[in-house]
Amino acid sequence: MCQHDRRLPASCDYLLAGPPYVSTACIDLYIQAFDLLARRPDTPRAIVIGASLEEPLAERGFVLAEDVELSYQSKFCTPMRLYRKY
Repeated sequence: MCQHDRRLPASCDYLLAGPPYVSTACIDLYIQAFDLLARRPDTPRAIVIGASLEEPLAERGFVLAEDVELSYQSKFCTPMRLYRKY
């Protein structure tokens, strides 16, 4: 059985994830993890992920950080983007 550090829930002032290409269902799991780790409901959250997932992220309250330009692509040649919620 996996034990987690009981100090982690509600302990983060900001959250950043850089998952590999994931499905919409996996995005929901990242958001659940963000919700668990966030110190407050308005804790800033950001995800660096393939541009093809903009719509599912927008449906979950994330917006494209248009002021940030990433200069790399995934190994599948997918442009990467930063989406944030704050």
